[in-house]
Amino acid sequence: MVSIFPWIIFITGRLTAKMKISKKIKTPLLVLIPLLLVVTVIYLVMTYKAEKYIEEKQTQYSYTHQGSAAYEVTLIPNILYEEKSLTENNIYITEFVDYIASTFSYQFTGDKEAELDCRYDVVALVQGYTGDKDTYKSIWQKSFTLIPETSVRAQDKKISRNKNVSCPINIYRTFAQQVNEESKLNTSTNLIIQMNLKLKVDTEYGSVEEIIAPNLTVPLDSRYFTISKGNIDEKTGKIEENIQVKLPLDKKVVFLCYIILSLLFATFIVLVFFASEPTKEDLYKKRLSKIFKKHGSRLVALNQTIDEIIEKQCKVWSMEDLIKICDDLVKPVFYKYSEESTEISHFYVFDRTCVYVYDFAESNPDLKKEETDDASTTSVLFPYQKVL
Repeated sequence: MVSIFPWIIFITGRLTAKMKISKKIKTPLLVLIPLLLVVTVIYLVMTYKAEKYIEEKQTQYSYTHQGSAAYEVTLIPNILYEEKSLTENNIYITEFVDYIASTFSYQFTGDKEAELDCRYDVVALVQGYTGDKDTYKSIWQKSFTLIPETSVRAQDKKISRNKNVSCPINIYRTFAQQVNEESKLNTSTNLIIQMNLKLKVDTEYGSVEEIIAPNLTVPLDSRYFTISKGNIDEKTGKIEENIQVKLPLDKKVVFLCYIILSLLFATFIVLVFFASEPTKEDLYKKRLSKIFKKHGSRLVALNQTIDEIIEKQCKVWSMEDLIKICDDLVKPVFYKYSEESTEISHFYVFDRTCVYVYDFAESNPDLKKEETDDASTTSVLFPYQKVL
């Protein structure tokens, strides 16, 4: 930052070396700039000292857990199969099925040690229903306990359970048929073999509870069937905590403050040591320049001196008045061209009987200088024209 500061002063000084600033503008700037410098320095100091925080959620404990179900269909002696059982993903003939041997597993893994409390049971749920996947509605159901509720506790990162259970399908098929006969409903029926797991995790960051129920669904009212699995996807969870995070210093704001400080200080130095008040000649040129910028399209420069000894001259009060006459007569405004703009002082509009004159120097007495007009004059009707 220090290395570029002299360059800022040098460049600013070069740009303002010819700058002319009136006292009315310079004095307020010399008061205002130090105030802005103080304010910027205070803001910069406060930026360095200020500690800003934002609230963020931080994961303190994360875990995954998953239930799974596997099965094997055991057969009664029959004339079709030599095997005693069939593996998964087959079509099973109801009359040849003896029982379903199922294995339920559960695995929980956390990233830290915690107090784990796992409760589970295994049930056979027989139900009558209507509809399909989208319109499925249970009409009646009956639950049979296969394994009563059991509790397991551990202080660890992991906990797992594996349970084998055999389910004689014909017992539940007979029960479903009896319900339909007595109720006269004739509903579709199925058997759901399900392991119900409830896990509570206590950590130093809080507690969390999870419920999962991997299951097998077996149709009971069909002469053949397939078995489907449910709730066996891996699931994740976490315990989050809101913490205050300190924000880093905004480097863009700090850099901008240093740039502003450098520019303000450089401007102050330039105003004190380089900028000067405009002279009368500078003000004369400035005011004259405004006329050329505003009315340049109407002005015609002459290379010859206009004869001022004219029988009838009409002086107008302002340049605006001369422009009105110019527009009314549809004639240009003439002036004597000079390389030195301070030598341009009179503007003319020629009429047949009169010459309308605006004396710029006379209209600006505060800028008036000694007359140095060329004494030689030539009457001009069709002068050589040169646009300034």
